[in-house]
Amino acid sequence: MTIKIRKRKQTSTGKVSLYLEYYKGKISTPDGKVKYLRAYKYLNLYLIDQPKSAVDKQYNKDMMQIAETIRAKEELATANSDNEVQPKKNADANFIDYFKALADEHSDNNWSSTFANFVRFAGKDLMFSQIDVDFCKKLIKYWQSKKKLSNNSIIIYIKTLKACINQAVRDEIIPKSPIKNLKIPKATESERNYLSYEELSTLANTECSKPLLKNAFLFSCLTGLRFSDVQKLKWSDISLDGEQWRITFRQKKTQNLLYHYISQEARELLGEQSDSNKIFATIKYNAMLSYHLQKWAIKAGISKKITFHCARHTFATLQLTYGTDIYTLSKMLGHSSIATTQIYAKVIDAKRKEAANAIPKLQITKKI
Repeated sequence: MTIKIRKRKQTSTGKVSLYLEYYKGKISTPDGKVKYLRAYKYLNLYLIDQPKSAVDKQYNKDMMQIAETIRAKEELATANSDNEVQPKKNADANFIDYFKALADEHSDNNWSSTFANFVRFAGKDLMFSQIDVDFCKKLIKYWQSKKKLSNNSIIIYIKTLKACINQAVRDEIIPKSPIKNLKIPKATESERNYLSYEELSTLANTECSKPLLKNAFLFSCLTGLRFSDVQKLKWSDISLDGEQWRITFRQKKTQNLLYHYISQEARELLGEQSDSNKIFATIKYNAMLSYHLQKWAIKAGISKKITFHCARHTFATLQLTYGTDIYTLSKMLGHSSIATTQIYAKVIDAKRKEAANAIPKLQITKKI
């Protein structure tokens, strides 16, 4: 077991919290996922962020020395014990520091977004002991009062918060989850925004100010890969199976291993293999990415809001439109349940209903 001093910035106070991270290795779960075994102990020691004066710098040095002394004692105790030392249970530890550490560790948009929206309600100094069902009910009402937050986003936030609390139980910071029985609102079926074949063709033949972003988006439209999977795609994931190109990768969202066949056109969007193993490494999901996508769409005469979610939806609807059965599509998208894929079938049914009235009326004057 290794023990390291970690830092966590508290932007509201201008201080940096110090805590110990206990790394106890990793294991493989029965479903094939890799689980890293970590635990945390918060020291109630703080540094001054960006110290300028000699006094502040000396203060930080003293705090680090105290933290190092504690770390060294913990490490020595571990080395001298037959049983692994567990961090002290501390229900009064700062939950915000812990949540931030997990959000950073996951580097996932759901975690970072949940944390940001959680802090807007809870502030920066919430203790574990303050979290219970009543607190979470007030939190949900607060989120529901925000017009920009959809019901499905709130459900994701609650599930992420529960995952954070459950991890704290595993880390033995708290004995059990205080929100285990918290009821999660029912999900509402959201509209799937997608591009028609004609719109996609127009977009593909329109110049974009960010050529790599254009290729990544079109690649997602032709393969159905999520942005997170496109971004981490490596040349080592690409191979030929006979005459058919194939991607072998583990989905970032579900951790499921997929063998995903792609078209020749999709392969050509990747370009020539470079020295860098990651193909789209320089693309980051942020506001500027959305800006350049929308700017490109407007240039192509498309008024729809396009995102990488739209690209995945486009792939699904086009596959169904051109005859792919729903079971095969479910496997291509990596869905664990075919019920998720059936949402796209409803979209196609709606298109067919619209098509029923596409032919102009014949204006028959004499009816039989």
